[in-house]
Amino acid sequence: MNYEIHINESHQIISATVTGVWKLEHSDKLANEMIAVSKLNGYTNVLIDHRDIMINIPYFVAFKRPSQLKVLFDEIKPRIAFIPPNGRYKLYHFFETVARNRGINFRIFKDQDTANNWLKTNDLD
Repeated sequence: MNYEIHINESHQIISATVTGVWKLEHSDKLANEMIAVSKLNGYTNVLIDHRDIMINIPYFVAFKRPSQLKVLFDEIKPRIAFIPPNGRYKLYHFFETVARNRGINFRIFKDQDTANNWLKTNDLD
């Protein structure tokens, strides 16, 4: 799994474009790097783009992962816009529901423009 982190200073958005094959240890590393950027800049709006990632996880992993992320994100309480890979919308919709039930401000979007527009608003939902 490879990723690039970018900062949009004018809109105070931290974004990550992720490619390759998803692995838990790389996902944790990415989360920790984004948390460090958030603490450094004070930005809590996050865009994660998984359109070009290969992910094959069972639903029980998607069920457990938000609880793990909640612990990681507890210090910064980010607002996360997420773009899932094509063909995996159902899995990510399930993940979104679990994450929101765990208190993570997490939404999935089909394209980057819609995701960015949501992050630019003050909408809580």
